[in-house]
Amino acid sequence: MFGDVAARVRPDRAEAVRFRSSQHIREEIARAVPLYAGIERLSAKGDQVQWGGERLFADDRFHTPDGKARFSVVDLPDRARPAGTFYVSTRRGKQFNSMVQRETDPLNGAAREDVLLSAADAARLGLDTGDRVRLTSRAGTYEGRARIDDIKPGNLEVHWPEGNVLLSRDQIDRASREPDYNAIVTLERLESRS
Repeated sequence: MFGDVAARVRPDRAEAVRFRSSQHIREEIARAVPLYAGIERLSAKGDQVQWGGERLFADDRFHTPDGKARFSVVDLPDRARPAGTFYVSTRRGKQFNSMVQRETDPLNGAAREDVLLSAADAARLGLDTGDRVRLTSRAGTYEGRARIDDIKPGNLEVHWPEGNVLLSRDQIDRASREPDYNAIVTLERLESRS
């Protein structure tokens, strides 16, 4: 669908944006973004790719010209979580960003709107699975349903891309241009609508 829209906007580039299959899309990603090399080999359920190769440092060398690691000091932002807030991350692990685009996540059974939280946090807040909740960050709000899951207390998880409304657009890694996939949020229980 996106290829068709892009082709209509730029008919002169139509052949560059139309892909016959998801395999052709993965091949184009590997060509255009060398950091994702290996994505073109994903073809069956369970296939995976690791950035930097299957095993990092397997030959006792780092992938630098002299084979040595390079370390640098990094000033970390203050990510201390104020009282009454949660860390929230968009669900990406094992789903390779856009792999899970179904109403129900086949990896954990969660619905797209579910907000995963720990049993301890749910008990403290008086929440049950299915209760309507609102998450608010400095970037936006997200409404969903509580889902008690195996997650560390003080943390929440939402699906990507639905949860992107919570992410700050000014938190971008300078080198990769990747946005921060985490935020600090408040959680409030919403009254049920009839």
